[in-house]
Amino acid sequence: MTWCLKGSTWNEVLRLAHAVEDTSADIINTGIGWHEARIPTIATRVPRRAFTWITKKLMGSTRFPIVASNRINSPEIAEQILTENCANLVSMARPFLADAHFVKKAQSGQSQPQESESVETDLIVICAGQIPDHKLADKLLTAGRHPHVIGGAKCATKLDAKRAVEEGERLAATL
Repeated sequence: MTWCLKGSTWNEVLRLAHAVEDTSADIINTGIGWHEARIPTIATRVPRRAFTWITKKLMGSTRFPIVASNRINSPEIAEQILTENCANLVSMARPFLADAHFVKKAQSGQSQPQESESVETDLIVICAGQIPDHKLADKLLTAGRHPHVIGGAKCATKLDAKRAVEEGERLAATL
């Protein structure tokens, strides 16, 4: 069984996990997908914890702890994943980038946004991966702001990340 066209079969996943066991590794992180994937795996339209069914299936198939990743954005979701034995550990990145007070809020039980926060900025650059999505830029334009849209957010093609870096460098040189 494969999950996407030309994707790995379950037997291939297991073979890879067992091959990792033969190395000096201590853990398996299931970082499924990436920004340049043809099938969206980390975009906001992908449901929260979308891939934990795979980590749950992998649990017990290897001697290593299994880490669930991708689309896990709150302590509540992370706790749910652990409680349901879908993984031994949970990996998060974006929540820490999006909110400097994420850990303090989580410790105080206030991890869910209480109300919309806005930050005054002089410059807005939108670089949103491989999916052209102009909703945010349109909202900002309607509010009288003038965002710069680069990379896959502007036009999704091959090598969006490389193009986004080049466009970002050119934009920075003009500011």
